Amino acid sequence: MVLGIVLLAGGALRFAGIGYGLPYTYRPDEPTMVVIALRMLKSGDLNPHWFGYPSLLFDLNAMAYGLYFILGHLAGSFGTTADLPYPEIVTTGVGFMAAPTLFLISRGLTALTSTGTVPLTFLICRRLHANPWTGIIAAALVAVSPTAIASSQSIAPDSFALFFLLLSFWGTIRLFDEPKLSNYALAGLAAGIAVSAKYNAALIVLPMMAVPLLKSGWRGLRSKELYFALVLCGVGFLIATPFALLDLESFLTGARVGAVQYAVEGHAGQEGNAFQWYTAYLLSVEGAFVLLGCVQAVRYVYQRNSKGISVLVFPVAYFVLVSQLVIRNERTILLIIPFLGILAAVLVVDLFERVDQLQNLRRLAWAGLLALSAYLVVIPLQSALALNSSGLDTREIARRWLESNLPPGARVAQEPYTPYLSTQRFTVQGVSAIVDHSPAWYKQNGFEYLILNVAIAQSQPAKYSEFLAQFDPIAQFGNNASGIQVFKTGVALPPHRVAARYGDYGEHVELIGYDDVHWAQGDPLQVHLYWRALDEKPEPYEVELRLLGQSDREIAKTRSDLFQGKGWQSGMFDGTWTVAVPPETAPGSYHLQVNVIWMRYAYSMPAQNWTGQRIDPVLLGPIEMQAH
Repeated sequence: MVLGIVLLAGGALRFAGIGYGLPYTYRPDEPTMVVIALRMLKSGDLNPHWFGYPSLLFDLNAMAYGLYFILGHLAGSFGTTADLPYPEIVTTGVGFMAAPTLFLISRGLTALTSTGTVPLTFLICRRLHANPWTGIIAAALVAVSPTAIASSQSIAPDSFALFFLLLSFWGTIRLFDEPKLSNYALAGLAAGIAVSAKYNAALIVLPMMAVPLLKSGWRGLRSKELYFALVLCGVGFLIATPFALLDLESFLTGARVGAVQYAVEGHAGQEGNAFQWYTAYLLSVEGAFVLLGCVQAVRYVYQRNSKGISVLVFPVAYFVLVSQLVIRNERTILLIIPFLGILAAVLVVDLFERVDQLQNLRRLAWAGLLALSAYLVVIPLQSALALNSSGLDTREIARRWLESNLPPGARVAQEPYTPYLSTQRFTVQGVSAIVDHSPAWYKQNGFEYLILNVAIAQSQPAKYSEFLAQFDPIAQFGNNASGIQVFKTGVALPPHRVAARYGDYGEHVELIGYDDVHWAQGDPLQVHLYWRALDEKPEPYEVELRLLGQSDREIAKTRSDLFQGKGWQSGMFDGTWTVAVPPETAPGSYHLQVNVIWMRYAYSMPAQNWTGQRIDPVLLGPIEMQAH
């Protein structure tokens, strides 16, 4: 019954936060994970074509999306898989999901898998210690672990890796008492599947190899069952990540890029002093049980307890490995937390049993056991509860203010981890860091507002201070590293915004907008247009203007050099275009169609908005012709 309560509590803590931020996507990697899984479903191509992670995460999510589509199709909600939209990604940590149910499905799958680590921890303890309270205490520590809970509420592979890693270790520790082929098979297959979730889980094969050695010495390494398990590890990996073999070149490239980033290149804000960072993180976030786990590890070595030493092999080897890497973050250390919880639980129960043997101290022993267990749980539980009750994110507060105070059509450049702004109302461009461009660049390219992440600015204080001195601050949200700052550039743009980007992928030239048009019968139509060159090198372009009347009937047309004979102009530029209109044209409402011709190929380029949606055709107006 107690284990059931622990399991329910662990599940509740995990599922309580799976709606975080939606429909906005504040976590950096989640939209990419969804895009890959959705693309697999829509295309029928089961190759993820990206191997920064192995493919278990994508396979499971693609299957979940497929089931969701089938049920929706039967209910009449979906016609084809095209009805399942991709998430919109502006920049890292800034995006929007039109169908947040897809995120809930993926996060729910992760939360369910993470909840499964709680009973697995209990089962491992039952093989390690005769007292069932050992398993209950260890399971409770995993149930309330803030690291485990945070990872379970995100679309990421870590919780899947942990589940199958623990399943593998459960098979491994059973080998001490039941050296059956079935246990070797379980340990090997589950280890391979764990690696197919995350590469660094591969170290779980070490305890599998250590058990025969601990039981029989060096001759234990001659065990045929051991090599059978190692072969099954490879089989399990290929079952879950088949394109590691079928697309070997892409797999090796993706795995190598990921390894180089973690070991050499790093990631801004997540690098340096890994050993100290992980040590401080575990003690401050997970609490005192980490220290108790380390004490029990020393006890096991001193006692030469073979079973106990097998518990140490993976976490020690893993901690040594990740402490050497450049990148360090919370979810990377997740894989050792259940092992620390198991060790701490063993120490607590051993102490209880020693005191319990003294007849006159039994009540004190039980009270001490409950008090110490509660103390070990309370610190991580407080952090876990805070994860699900933290109130409005600073970005959400900033987003609401920006949506209310920025004028429609405002042109905005924003850094990662800043608020999402509706790309239907605003023209938004994401940048890695605002200072990657000069202040003059933002003015030349017509950006009216800059949205900054304080944490990024703090990483280069001198550079940002000099840069921001050129602009006026208009709002700030939050005062620490999670803060958001908004600046106004002072750029003056036309009253009528268009933001149509020409090119197959909107990469050549942009029509920013146009001024008010004053036009009377008998006069030519004159329109003042504002453009922005997106190419990095000069290209020959012409503008074609078609004046359209009722039923899109062409009244007049003109075509001329986009740069009006002034030569290539980078950034934003403007000019006046004239359309000769037949004198008999009657007063009324008209539209002006704007086409851009790429002269190198005599190609009329398609246009799209900033979210990649096709604009066909690009129309200005209505433009009113007044009677004289």
